[in-house]
Amino acid sequence: MYLGLGDPARAKEYITKAYALRERASPYESLLMQADYYDYVLGDLDKALELYQQMAESNPRDTIPWSHMNVAYSNLGQLEKTLEVSKQLVRLQPENGYFYPWLVHDETRLGRFSEAHETSDLAISRGFDDLYLRLELYVLAFVEGDSRGVAEQVAWFEGKSPNVQYRFLSREAATEAYRGHARAAQEFARRAAAAAVQAGNLEAAASYHVEAAWRETVLGDMAGARKEAGAALELAPQSEDVESRAAEGLARAGNVARAQTLAQDLAKRFPRHTIIRRYWLPRIEAQIALAAKKPAEAIERLREAEPLEARSCNYSYERGEAYLAAGQASAATAAFQQILDHPGLVRNCLSGALAHLQIGRAYVMQGDLAKARAAYQDFFALWKDADLEVPVLSQAKAEYAKLK
Repeated sequence: MYLGLGDPARAKEYITKAYALRERASPYESLLMQADYYDYVLGDLDKALELYQQMAESNPRDTIPWSHMNVAYSNLGQLEKTLEVSKQLVRLQPENGYFYPWLVHDETRLGRFSEAHETSDLAISRGFDDLYLRLELYVLAFVEGDSRGVAEQVAWFEGKSPNVQYRFLSREAATEAYRGHARAAQEFARRAAAAAVQAGNLEAAASYHVEAAWRETVLGDMAGARKEAGAALELAPQSEDVESRAAEGLARAGNVARAQTLAQDLAKRFPRHTIIRRYWLPRIEAQIALAAKKPAEAIERLREAEPLEARSCNYSYERGEAYLAAGQASAATAAFQQILDHPGLVRNCLSGALAHLQIGRAYVMQGDLAKARAAYQDFFALWKDADLEVPVLSQAKAEYAKLK
C-alpha cells in the first residue's frame, strides 16, 4: 500500500516486519512475505521472481504472484514476458478492470497497436474506464500520430482531482519537450510535481523532477538539470530509484562529485539490488566516464546495462551518445535507429525526437552529407515551432548551416 502512495520507507518497514514473522504464516503466505522482501527491500529480482513463480505454480489462479511478476519483468526490460503475464492476469480476472491498462501498455511498447486498441475497446465495452486506461490511450494516440485521439484524452483529464491530474500532467510535460516546447514542458512538470505533493505522493513528485533533469541535460540547460535533480532528492531522499536517476542526471549535468557520492551510497546500501547493480550503476559510471572524456570506458559500462535497456523510454539513447563521443559513427547510427524503430517503447520521450538529430550527426561523421541533411530536416520538422532559445536547437541550426 505504501509503495503505491509514494512512501517506500514505510513500505519497506512493514515488509521487513512481515518477513521476520514468516515462520508463523501459512506456506503460501510465507512465500509471499519472502518474495516481497527480496523484491522491495533487497531489490533481488532474480530471487523474488523464483519465489513468485513458486506461488503461481501452487496457486495458479491467484493474481497476486502474477501481478508481482509483471512488475519485475517490466523492470528487467523483458517485454515479451511482461506481455504474457498481463494476458494471464486478464484471463484470470476478466471482470477486473485494473489489469486491462497493463495489457494495453505492454502491447503498445511492443508496437502491437491494433491489439492495444482491441484491448482498450474490450475494457471500455465492459465498463472499465479510468485514469490508467486513459493514460495509455493518450500515449497510444501520440505514437500513432492521432491528434484527435490525443485531444480526446486531454479533454477527459480536464477538471480532475490532483490525485488524477499529476499523472496526466507528467505525460503532457514529456509531449511538450518532445516538440521542443521547453518552457511548456517545464511548466507541466512543475504542475505535475505540485499536484503529486498535494496528493501525498512525494516519490512521484520527485520522479517528475528527475525526468525533467534528464530532459534539461539533452536540451542543454545543465544548471536547470542540477536544480531539478536537487529538488528530487529533497522530496524523496529514501527512494533508491530517485537517487539513482538523480545521480545519473547530475553526472550528465557536470556535477560529477555529487554523482559519485550518490553512486557510492547506492552501491553500499543495495549490494543485491538487481536494477541498481546491473542498470543504474553502469549508467551513472558511464556518464562519469564521458565527463572525464573517456568514451571507450563509457561504452563498456553501458554494455553492462544493455540487457535492461528496454525498461526505459530512453532506450539505447545514451549508448548512441557514447558511440558518437568515441567517433564510432556506424554504431551510433544503429543505436539511434533503434529508437526510431520502436516508437511504442520510446513513446513521447524526448529521445524519440532527438534521435533524428543524433543520426544526422552520425552521418556527418561518416561523411554522408545527403543523409545527414535529411536527418536534420526530419528533426527540424518535428521542432518546427520549438522554443528558439533552446540550446540544442541553436547548436543544430549552426551544424546544419555548415552542411549546405
